Amino acid sequence: MIQLLLPLLISGLGGAVEGLLFYDLMNPPVRQTRKTSPDLCGGPVVSGAKTDQMDIFKETILEENSVVLAREDVPLDNRFGLERVVSDHIFTQTAQTSVSFARNRSLEGSVQGKLFTLAETRIRADLSRELGCRIGQEITREIRLRLTAPPQVFAHYHVLWKQDTRRGIYDVVMGRKRIQIPYLVTYGLSHSVESIQEEVSAEKLSSAGV
Repeated sequence: MIQLLLPLLISGLGGAVEGLLFYDLMNPPVRQTRKTSPDLCGGPVVSGAKTDQMDIFKETILEENSVVLAREDVPLDNRFGLERVVSDHIFTQTAQTSVSFARNRSLEGSVQGKLFTLAETRIRADLSRELGCRIGQEITREIRLRLTAPPQVFAHYHVLWKQDTRRGIYDVVMGRKRIQIPYLVTYGLSHSVESIQEEVSAEKLSSAGV
């Protein structure tokens, strides 16, 4: 009896296995997938997910210029002299590298304050790398100049201390938003010297008894 039942059992098990295999092939296991879509910077963003990602998309430079920070005047009066006048001077000036951002209500309303502060921090770091100086850093320069005035000349010297300025816009991607942040950065410290020489006429010299 047992020998007669074994073929039937084996045959039944084989049919059951075939049935299970057929079911698995027709109904493969379901895997959880996440749809991604590229953001404005080319990286993947998980669909339906909230992210605080902040990236600099690009910088647009609108204007570069230089501004006069300070001016020092040195007059050398040699109108009635017969020899050249020579004068040595030391000038010192301190300036600060700074950046300011233009905010408006519509911009602040579309971006949370914490994210806006993060964007400003990232822009400061980017400008520091690009300009080769740290934002907020103080710069001190000392120069030594030898100024002269020829005979019968009133020489006016102007020492101009200057800083460079750059005005532009940063395009920043915050999560799924792309915003524009205008900025103005002031950096560097340089100087230039201008001179105006006023010659004395012969009439003035004769009237002065020279």
